[in-house]
Amino acid sequence: MIGTQTLARSLTTNPAFKWVLGGAALLAVFALFSQSASAANSPLIGTWRSVDGTTTLAFAPSGDVTLSVPGSEFSRTEKFSVSGNKVTMGKSTQTFSVVGNQLTLTKASGQTTRFTLIGPR
Repeated sequence: MIGTQTLARSLTTNPAFKWVLGGAALLAVFALFSQSASAANSPLIGTWRSVDGTTTLAFAPSGDVTLSVPGSEFSRTEKFSVSGNKVTMGKSTQTFSVVGNQLTLTKASGQTTRFTLIGPR
């Protein structure tokens, strides 16, 4: 039977293992930069206020989105990513559409929320 230390030593000195480990690290770095690049170029970048005035979303090129409620102290910042016409904010994924200075977010349930751009892109 091989001991844990012997197995670990043989894996880390194996050229194939080093290649796989290096490839995994490279993919992780690529994914990180891809997410940032897609966020930086997203049509969502800017500050948006819901048409009813109850919610503000501020999408930053860094991949952060800050949700706040005007007139209150509530504010929450999460990471966002974009894939096609889908935006994932934290654990929530919604379909989005941007036409001019209007943003529409649609939940899986079909519920829509409309926003107007109020800050620079």
